[in-house]
Amino acid sequence: MERVQVLAQPIYLRVFVEDELGRALIDRILREYGNKFAWDISVVNGFGNIKKRIKQYNAAARRCPMLILIDLDKTSCACLIIQEWLPEGAHHNLLFRIAVREVESWVMADRETLAIYLSVAETIIPAAPEMVDDPKKCIIEIARRSKKRNIREALLPKPNSMASVGREYNSVLTQYVYNNWRPEVARINCESLDRTMRRLEQFQPQY
Repeated sequence: MERVQVLAQPIYLRVFVEDELGRALIDRILREYGNKFAWDISVVNGFGNIKKRIKQYNAAARRCPMLILIDLDKTSCACLIIQEWLPEGAHHNLLFRIAVREVESWVMADRETLAIYLSVAETIIPAAPEMVDDPKKCIIEIARRSKKRNIREALLPKPNSMASVGREYNSVLTQYVYNNWRPEVARINCESLDRTMRRLEQFQPQY
């Protein structure tokens, strides 16, 4: 009798992120695992909205695994956020990940391709991006030195603008993430990214 191979069903993840750059990063990372995962990603527009819903996400993870990504920002330690938001602990199926200090740290962690994309010297991109206090501001300062006018115009805020970034900031960096960024390279320089990827590699849901 011919043996029929039964293919495992992908693990379905519901994903919640703060912004469009976070969406692109998680989408790109999950693609590294072939058919292990299927997913949909919701952008909830900010840290505060995720904080308000985190206990709901934790409860819902019992039925459907959840992946949550937020920025550490100015909090001194990721464990403090976890203790405050989920004092009774996270369910096994809640993959609660915190980028140190912002998802832009993950972007900068692949220095070689980012330097080429932004048309800057690789040496001006921090070798230890998680040590940067304000990664978003750091990317703006890097872009300011780009040889390409279109990069400067897209990422830098207009003169006298109250905005901290240019209007095309997310679209330009999202395009970079999808087309050039290498998660396996970036994780070497970024512990919070490496921890996230190891968690995904090892993850099997429990019901």
